[in-house]
Amino acid sequence: YSSSKSNDRIFTSALIWGFNKADHQEYSILWEGNYQIKKAAIYSRIEFVQKSNHYLIIPLAWEEIYNIQAFTLGGAYRVAGWFNTDIAIGFQMTQNFIPDSLNFFYGSNPLSMEAFLRVVPGLFKAYN
Repeated sequence: YSSSKSNDRIFTSALIWGFNKADHQEYSILWEGNYQIKKAAIYSRIEFVQKSNHYLIIPLAWEEIYNIQAFTLGGAYRVAGWFNTDIAIGFQMTQNFIPDSLNFFYGSNPLSMEAFLRVVPGLFKAYN
């Protein structure tokens, strides 16, 4: 979904569902949204995935499927543009929600944060 109230205010959103079937079944669903106001953007993502102990490299004699959720919130600000390329700085934070049985391997509801520099080249035109 995408909606534009003007050239400097744009909202985009996506809802994505996934399914893996090999020797077991795993589902996932993701919702994300981005709101762009001139040079600033704020975005969020909510994720739900099912992962097996085999994928998480947890040695068990049986197969177990784990439900894992994550919530991400972030923002970016375009600081410059050169030669049809945008440069932005940003920050995001993700809170993960995992089953208690995985705390030994991943800790209790791990939190991650990152600051970043984003370089987005624009479309280039071919000249004859």
